[in-house]
Amino acid sequence: MKYLFVVLLSLVAQSSLAARILYDRITNDEGLSNSSVNVIFRDSRNYMWFGTWDGLNRYDGTNMVCYNNDPGDPNSLSSNRVRDILEQRDGILWVATDHGINRMDLDRNRIRRYYLGYESLVPSIENAYSITTASGVLVCSVYEWGLAGFSEEEDEFYPIVIPRLNTFDIRRICAGRDSQLWILTTHGLFCAPYRVKEGRI
Repeated sequence: MKYLFVVLLSLVAQSSLAARILYDRITNDEGLSNSSVNVIFRDSRNYMWFGTWDGLNRYDGTNMVCYNNDPGDPNSLSSNRVRDILEQRDGILWVATDHGINRMDLDRNRIRRYYLGYESLVPSIENAYSITTASGVLVCSVYEWGLAGFSEEEDEFYPIVIPRLNTFDIRRICAGRDSQLWILTTHGLFCAPYRVKEGRI
């Protein structure tokens, strides 16, 4: 009988806790550009960003703002298929798509596209671009192209060469602790140390 009482008390407590959890469902009716969401990100200004198969969405809790590719507008996303989002610093977002990386200056409402070897071609695979920040420096990998860092001073990407590592088949990168760059390739997982000097790796 004691055991049954404890079980019932536990179930009541769980039911009470579940009843206090409230949520909102966000759909196309609320302005979401596509119901297939690839990535969710919250920036330092507490905006929620949703990268979908058909555009990038910014949500402030009430209103949704959509960013899409417009072939006739260079101040638009390079592609509507958004794969990754990160914040380099307040007001600067980087958005990886299936065809290009985008630097978004939120204060100036400007978007700059970078294709990294695919200016006139679309990558042969989905999710070809991967981005991370390593000690404040943006690093990206592009499948069948290589690894690169972004120079703020020169406003362009420069190649990163890692001895004895084929950087052409990188699928994913992530900056870890103690100045380490984790690299996932089609041949396995690797960890490479790095140093930052004058804003470059």
